[in-house]
Amino acid sequence: MVYEELSSLNTQLEQSQQEKESLEFSLLESEELIHELEKKAKTSAYLHSQRGDTSEALPADDAIFTELIGVATDPKGPTPEECLVLLAKLYPQRLVVLPTALESARGVSTFSQSRRLLDMLNRLVTEYLPKFIKSGDTAARTTFTNNEFAARESDKVVNNKQFLAYRIFAVEGMQVEMLKHLKVGVADDPKSTIRVHFEIDQTSKRVIIGHCGLHLPLPGR
Repeated sequence: MVYEELSSLNTQLEQSQQEKESLEFSLLESEELIHELEKKAKTSAYLHSQRGDTSEALPADDAIFTELIGVATDPKGPTPEECLVLLAKLYPQRLVVLPTALESARGVSTFSQSRRLLDMLNRLVTEYLPKFIKSGDTAARTTFTNNEFAARESDKVVNNKQFLAYRIFAVEGMQVEMLKHLKVGVADDPKSTIRVHFEIDQTSKRVIIGHCGLHLPLPGR
């Protein structure tokens, strides 16, 4: 029994070490992302200044740059809501964040892996979207790991009107099913788990996010 207990503890220790390494890698990726976003905002502001542009674009770029600096220097990182708002400003032609997404994001303001979320959302807009438009979901999903992305929900959800309804969102007067989702964690804990439900509008070639919060209700839970 003692041997079995020690073996179990050793397995748990190895799993914890792997999770720690994964989180450290995600943090490194997020820091690189922030540096890239800062560079983009700074370059844009510089180009406007060189053209002598006095339109509203320059103050907007300055504001985004200021937000990026805030994200980079805040040890806690951005909240999920701030991630959505920031990327919607950076990519207004590629991303639409619905009010329902912002509302759900406020409910997980204590989410502890926000830098990882920011990285995943950025990949969704800059990598997944172009691949999806060009070659469809099969090619686009390679942007994420199997633990980060799901192309649809289970049959139990899809075939159940009650639970499917949680995944339908109003977009410009139309009801849109959003079964594709990004995912972090599996527990019912807002500090460690989040789900981002979205769909691609192929007409406007934009990502539309309807939910960014707790795991939506499932049958039997």
